[in-house]
Amino acid sequence: MKTNKKWMILVAFVSIFGLAMSTGIRGILVPNFIESFNVTDGQIGMLFTATTFFSVFAIYFGSQWGERFGLKKIILIAQLLNGVLFLAVSQIQSYTLFVIGYSLIQFCVSLLIISLNTMATVIQVRYPAILVNLVHFFFGLGLTLSQRAGGELVSRGFDWVDLFQMVGILFFVTAVLTFFMKEPNAMTGASKVRLSALPHKAYLVLLALGVGFYVASELQTANWIVYYLKTIYNFAEDKAGEISAVFFGLFTIGRLLGGVIAEKLGYVRSVVVFTACASVLYISGMLLGEAGLYLIAGSGFFYSLVFPMVTIILARDFGQFRATAIALVSTAGNLMTLITSLLIGGVTDWVGIGIGYWVIPISITLSALSFMAAFSRQRKLS
Repeated sequence: MKTNKKWMILVAFVSIFGLAMSTGIRGILVPNFIESFNVTDGQIGMLFTATTFFSVFAIYFGSQWGERFGLKKIILIAQLLNGVLFLAVSQIQSYTLFVIGYSLIQFCVSLLIISLNTMATVIQVRYPAILVNLVHFFFGLGLTLSQRAGGELVSRGFDWVDLFQMVGILFFVTAVLTFFMKEPNAMTGASKVRLSALPHKAYLVLLALGVGFYVASELQTANWIVYYLKTIYNFAEDKAGEISAVFFGLFTIGRLLGGVIAEKLGYVRSVVVFTACASVLYISGMLLGEAGLYLIAGSGFFYSLVFPMVTIILARDFGQFRATAIALVSTAGNLMTLITSLLIGGVTDWVGIGIGYWVIPISITLSALSFMAAFSRQRKLS
């Protein structure tokens, strides 16, 4: 039993790290996609919109399938499918087929994310919060390394086809690890409830808006920052990747230290302070131009603990309804990412990435304001 527990932890860490690598290279490869398929910024925005749309369905169905068929089966099938899909999509020359294939990849990626996070919560350890935070840490570590390594590889002549093939092989490696893992014995989660039965709906809506704007800002930074830096400042991929890597490197450090900070400040205050600091740094960096790029990168630290802390707050404030509340808030994040993908792509096509990129700092500012309003309402409820 102890051996399988350790193996499950290994699978969780390695798999989430691989997922982050596959997700992180997307932003690095945006200029490569545009050049290879001869498409516009708006068409790239449609790619992100399509993948986000598929993610919403994966998150909705993922937990249900995990409970019905077993987490190991879902994780293993998704890993194998992604290995095949990455290799197959690397041979596609039609942009329409590429969008379809990459959307299926993102469906499997989102399925893996929710399944691995669920598995982390059912592994019986003395300090489950530490384990969950470490899973998030490995995701941040993978994002950081993918930004740096991806930029370096592209600058040396590797293209998106090469990187897709590397990632495809990585998924097969993680599938081998999963194959030798035993099915987790326990599944946790609250029973389904009708939405009408949820308490504190206005408070939940404000939290969902806060998380939605936050997730959109974080993911769109990963998607667009390299293209923004290349277009506005003529940075090479490795230089742009360096800025992106600093952002996600500090994000990773924040994930590692965030639990300690939150215990000192308090969960609610931590969320408000961190989103407010992130918005101030991001907007200041944008206004300062090239001289402020490392302020944007520095804001990555303050993105780090928001989502883990909000899930703890939801579990505390919604009790038996926590599973439904967390699912709704997570879905809001994906829907907001979908909307901002359309918005950034459309505005960029219309007036350029210099204006379109402002959607990101505006989103994190709206996130901070939503959390302030939510927790102000929470105090009145209590």
